[in-house]
Amino acid sequence: MKNRILMFVLGFLLCGVTAFAQMSTKATVNGLVVDDQGTALPGVTVVLTSMEQGTKRTVVTDANGKFRAPFLPLGTYTVDASLPGFGTYNAKDLRLGLGDIVNYKITMKPEKLAESIVVTAEKPLIETQKVDVTASIGDDYIENLPVQGRDFKDFVLLTPGVTEAAGERVAGIGTRGIMNNLQIDGAGYNSTFFGEQRGSTRIPFTFSQETIKEFNVVSNGYSSKYGDASGLIINAVTKSGSNEYHGSVHWFRQTDSMMNANAPSEYNPLSLSMRTNDFTKDQFGFTLSGPIIKDKLFFFVGYDAQRRDSSFFWKFNEKAGYDAFAAAFPGIIAANEYAAPETEDNDVYFVKLDWQINDNHRLSLRVNRQEFEAQNGTNSHRYVTDGVTSNGLEVDNSTSVVLELTSILSDNMFNEARVQWSQENRPRYANTTDTMEVNIGNYDAYFGQNNFLPNWLNETITEFMDDFTWAISDSHTLKVGVRYATYDYDDMFFRYGGGSMRFYGGYNDFLAWMDDDPTNDPGRYDMKYTQAFSPIGGIVKYSADEMDAYIQDSWQFNAKTFVEYGFRYSSQKFDKMINPNPELAALGLEGTPDEDNIAPRLGITYDINGDGTDLIRFGAGLFYNRTPSLLVANAMLTNGINVIRNDFRPGDALFPTDLTDRILPSELDPQNPYPPDVFVFSPDFQNPYVFKTSLSYEKALNDVWNVGVDLKYTRGYHFERKLDTNLGIMDEDNDGVQDVDAYGRPLWDSRHNRPNPNFRKIMTFMSDGSSKASSITFRASKKFSDRWSMFASYTLSSSYDVDTNERSVSSSGSGYPTNPANLQADWGRSDYYNKSQFKFSWTVLLWYDIRFSGYHRYYSGRPYTVTSGYDDNGDGFYNDYAVIDGVLGSRNTYRQPNFNQTDIRLSRRFNFMKHHSIEIIFDMFNVFDSSNDYTTMTTYRYDAANLGALDRASLTPRQYQLGIKYRF
Repeated sequence: MKNRILMFVLGFLLCGVTAFAQMSTKATVNGLVVDDQGTALPGVTVVLTSMEQGTKRTVVTDANGKFRAPFLPLGTYTVDASLPGFGTYNAKDLRLGLGDIVNYKITMKPEKLAESIVVTAEKPLIETQKVDVTASIGDDYIENLPVQGRDFKDFVLLTPGVTEAAGERVAGIGTRGIMNNLQIDGAGYNSTFFGEQRGSTRIPFTFSQETIKEFNVVSNGYSSKYGDASGLIINAVTKSGSNEYHGSVHWFRQTDSMMNANAPSEYNPLSLSMRTNDFTKDQFGFTLSGPIIKDKLFFFVGYDAQRRDSSFFWKFNEKAGYDAFAAAFPGIIAANEYAAPETEDNDVYFVKLDWQINDNHRLSLRVNRQEFEAQNGTNSHRYVTDGVTSNGLEVDNSTSVVLELTSILSDNMFNEARVQWSQENRPRYANTTDTMEVNIGNYDAYFGQNNFLPNWLNETITEFMDDFTWAISDSHTLKVGVRYATYDYDDMFFRYGGGSMRFYGGYNDFLAWMDDDPTNDPGRYDMKYTQAFSPIGGIVKYSADEMDAYIQDSWQFNAKTFVEYGFRYSSQKFDKMINPNPELAALGLEGTPDEDNIAPRLGITYDINGDGTDLIRFGAGLFYNRTPSLLVANAMLTNGINVIRNDFRPGDALFPTDLTDRILPSELDPQNPYPPDVFVFSPDFQNPYVFKTSLSYEKALNDVWNVGVDLKYTRGYHFERKLDTNLGIMDEDNDGVQDVDAYGRPLWDSRHNRPNPNFRKIMTFMSDGSSKASSITFRASKKFSDRWSMFASYTLSSSYDVDTNERSVSSSGSGYPTNPANLQADWGRSDYYNKSQFKFSWTVLLWYDIRFSGYHRYYSGRPYTVTSGYDDNGDGFYNDYAVIDGVLGSRNTYRQPNFNQTDIRLSRRFNFMKHHSIEIIFDMFNVFDSSNDYTTMTTYRYDAANLGALDRASLTPRQYQLGIKYRF
């Protein structure tokens, strides 16, 4: 069936059939032609010619002297206008960037008064027909600013209000990292399973920086074409070939001699062992582009690679009992405490073809292939006390193919259609399967088979998008679009299949458990063993479909006011019942993500003076997100049938007696089964959505300076989190009233009182989370002139929510409420809350053509919570707030230190022969060697003596990088 759909879509594309669409990768020029008295001139022939590819777009002005040229490939253009009786107008160097909507005015003089000159076309600093709040990163920034990993997406952090989120993601104010949509060449480049970019955030780069022409970051996009994101829209476009042959070869290198040691923290007993040893990183590659047929067919190919080698000395925490532990088990020490090798090898291949079929049709084909492998890359410095055996091998390979057809159907009808096929394979392998996972204390020692290894995910996506534009009149332009995508998932995730032992009391509990003395009473030790069993090996295969459609009207209400309004529809459907357990179905616990969402949008711009120098932007709308399929897979697997997960306590008959004493399925008594933990969706589960509104003022001070201020407000609804819906109350005096502790917290009996005795935890995905955020941003920019350019922004914000988990599927405390009886008790500052942000980037051409560029980032400290380290309320989760000096704490009331980092680049290009050059590059990251200390001492049970002590320094000390680039 899916093959027939794909062939049908390809037929549409290749035949140029009109349909509908999504995100444009082109630019638009809307123009007005007048005479020297300001009178509109109808019938003027205007020709826009690509200076790189020689392709032309010819349009004729209407009765009002206006013309429209949408869907222009990015690049630099000449503009020529002619009309009998008037001198010819000629201009060059009109630079069109991604998503530009340029209002271009041409003034023509009578033939007898006209001079034969060619002027330089100037693009207005302010786009009066763009309703979105957007930050653009052009090729000059991508080319000249230092980026440590050479991943173009790192530039996103330079845009106003954007902050780092969990898992090395990025997030806008009031949203989460999984709520973004990364689009490359107009097609989604996302893993819908994990809710992140394809290729994961661990990979150095999935596209070569050398193949990205430019991109923009839309923080508040009110056009109805934007979908699948209530956070940031990151829209990138790749480079194309031209009528001239060009190429480049680059090499960047870092070694341990170019890295400072981590600056010592106020309290860091493991600081010395956190040093990286024998470090080398090489990044190298090439590009080649040019014509296959001049003015018709062009190619661009690229290759980029990284080879990173280092070692990291893992060391258990030497707390009470460590010496006895090390003496008793030297084999464990030898297998885990040593300088283990770490590698990150990455290869990216890129091919793109552009075919200008004729004046009205253009076809592009882009293929990108990425291959990544990382030895000991699974835990990647999560804790220095993670033993080597708990690590693993990370592999990620992905391929994406995008076919795009742009068609001019008539003078006022245009179409842009795409098909994408992509596949990603993410296998991960355990360093050992010989012994179960062991966690002593609060990750004081962690070793054995990692509870989630091995695993794999294979995700295949087929996506069809189309965008149809109809310029109904001078004042109205109608856009309609549709997107259809199918997702095939092959997921193996057999968590706890190898068993996991947790010793909350530290080394002494571990030693007592390993003691053969039969007089030991195991019940006095604070420990737990978890193991899962699966008749299907923890493998699930299923599919999902998504359908999106939108309609939008762009209305030039009058000379100063532009209005854009519309609606967007989206649905997410799965081909299988998410939880097929009949016992859960009988309880009504088989909810699914909702399928139908409608989002209205409105955007308005007001050109105060009518000349594009002062502009007010206003927008409001709803923005929906898909639910990451990871949650769905967990509900399909951990349902009490496909995967059965049990907890065992000391005194249970099957409680293990040593590190290899895993429980066999045959040992389980089917007549007296252990009740399993399960994951389900709440029957009323809804996909998350965000209401956004903003008010902006933008002013062009002159031809190069632009300033602005943005006010933003977001309100989030139906954010996902989890709740154990099978909790029984604690009622020790049997009066039918739930007991409370001295601080008024309701008490629960998660070990003995389960309302449904057939299950233990019924971990329910809820959609009752919410958020609220507001911000004000002041910004200023100067385009390159007089040998320098800059961009600066300062953001003051406030952000609150009830939980900031990204898409937690943990069965521990992450993503669960601290008070199951009052889900709003956790309302507080967001984990991503930075009250203040300052960002400044620049590039300056110094003497002797030495280029000096860089950027500075400042964030005020984020909040954190102090937990007790105990299950104080008996709900089975160790996430309760600490009581300090007789006062019960609350969420995110403490604050980490501020963050500062400055990165710079010095480069000099040497030209030789014709069109050949060599550039020498010197990068310095964290110039002032800011340690950016932070604390992980946030658990009162373990850290009371050093609570809040700055025990960790950023893993980005001052570093240097050398590079060389040859261009021709």
